[in-house]
Amino acid sequence: MELQTSDLDADELLHLAIQASQSDRHDQAITYLKRAMAKAPENADIYYFLGAEHAQIGLYERAMEEMAQALELNPALHTARFQLGLLYLTSGRVEPSLQTLQPLEELGEQSYFYWFALGLGHLIRDEFADCKRTLEQGIGLNQANPALNNDMQRILDAMKDKIDAPTDAPVEEAEAGGGNLWLSAYQKDDDETQH
Repeated sequence: MELQTSDLDADELLHLAIQASQSDRHDQAITYLKRAMAKAPENADIYYFLGAEHAQIGLYERAMEEMAQALELNPALHTARFQLGLLYLTSGRVEPSLQTLQPLEELGEQSYFYWFALGLGHLIRDEFADCKRTLEQGIGLNQANPALNNDMQRILDAMKDKIDAPTDAPVEEAEAGGGNLWLSAYQKDDDETQH
């Protein structure tokens, strides 16, 4: 007898969704996540991962709504907070980005999220050297989520010409990178968040 997804609980469906996403099967991941959400509508992780999948396929408004819902359910879901702030920023919504990222600055210097949030703040203000310094500090601290380091490295690579430019050169708007920038490979936060 073949196992039906209706026989699976929300955690099993969430893990299947993560595996599907890692295999670039975003359609299957979204299906699993929606089924998981029906079984556990108060699970912040499900909203976050669904938002990440929607961002991956270009449904940014939906992604922002789902990540915001994840934070409403669990304000300590730091990866969701960071990704939502980054999504706001790359959508040109500077104030919501700053407001979303601000609580990460309260985590302190021992947290890579602190450094990444500071770095994005510097990026917003066109303080490229400070952005580079703080993002690199965060990358050095982040051993838990290498994919997030890759996202931050993409930002550094995208603004390399701005860092190397003479200080009197005109500043153009920095580009944040490609479609994978929103995601951090579905790795869990380090000890800061329990799932």
